[in-house]
Amino acid sequence: MAENEESKGRRLAGKVRAGLVTGVVLVGAMAAGAPTAQAEPPNGSPCLAITGATVCFETSGDDFHVKDTDTDGASARANWYVNYDRDTPHCTNSKGAGTWHECKFDMRETYTVCWRPEVYNKSTGTLVRVGSYGCTEI
Repeated sequence: MAENEESKGRRLAGKVRAGLVTGVVLVGAMAAGAPTAQAEPPNGSPCLAITGATVCFETSGDDFHVKDTDTDGASARANWYVNYDRDTPHCTNSKGAGTWHECKFDMRETYTVCWRPEVYNKSTGTLVRVGSYGCTEI
């Protein structure tokens, strides 16, 4: 099932040119405040959320910010891809509930990046929960 969703998302990435795909849970801009050592995203970053994970994309730096929002013992992570050939590793926050983790990437401009929030159980190697993909132009 996850492969089918990912395949659909990859096809969609070629069609998306700007903005976020409609039909996803959009958290929106993060609350104002000074950045912390927990790698909170900048204000205005597009974010997607499910129970246990919030994932934001920093368009000015091509970075993902992942927050673990549940005390379930699982990790929050970003699953992402772009519409050009490159390695797209997960960005996983295994620091625990209430924390942010930032993963820095360098992506090609004028392409599309798509991502979704996931909750991942590292000890069993299984996905607990996945969200819908959102996309934006890089």
